[in-house]
Amino acid sequence: MKHTGASPEDLIVRTLRTGVGVSFALLLAGFAWTVGLALAGRVPPPTVRDAGGVHGNVMLLLAGLLVLMATPILRILAAWHAFSREGDRRFARLALAVLAIVLASTAVGVVQKGLLER
Repeated sequence: MKHTGASPEDLIVRTLRTGVGVSFALLLAGFAWTVGLALAGRVPPPTVRDAGGVHGNVMLLLAGLLVLMATPILRILAAWHAFSREGDRRFARLALAVLAIVLASTAVGVVQKGLLER
C-alpha cells in the first residue's frame, strides 16, 4: 500500500464534520430567519402555491436538510477515494458496493413515493 497525505480515517472524519457543520449553519440561519420573520409579524404564506415560490428561510432549511442527507453519501465517496488513493482495492470495491446499495435504495424510495402520489 502506498500512503500519500491524510489517512482514510482522517478524510472520512473531515467529510462528516464538514457536512454536519455546513448543515447546522444552514439550519440555524433558516431557523433564525424564520423566528425573525415571526417576531416582525411577517410570516410567509404556509404553502408554496400561496407564495408563488419558496421563501428564502425555507430554502435555507431545505438546503440544510439536503446537506445533512447527502453527508453519508459523501462519506462513502470519501472512503472510496481514500482507499483508492492508498491502493487498497478490496476496501475501495466495498465502498463502491455500499454506494450502489445506498443509491439503489434511494431510487426505489423515489419511485415508490412517485407511485404512491398518483
